[in-house]
Amino acid sequence: MRSSADDVAEAAHTAEAALRSALSSGAGVERVSAELEVSPRALRAIADGSVPLRSLHPDDRLRFA
Repeated sequence: MRSSADDVAEAAHTAEAALRSALSSGAGVERVSAELEVSPRALRAIADGSVPLRSLHPDDRLRFA
């Protein structure tokens, strides 16, 4: 699948919002992190905005474009 930089930005923003919403609605960090196969520490960093999800994109050209 290919995506443009705009698609990546929109998808990352939507995913970050969904993570924040899930956590604020009572979903436990441990459960969400297990479902996503990501560490609880990484999930917290993404949810609190200290690590932008887009910065984890596997394509270097789209990480910060």
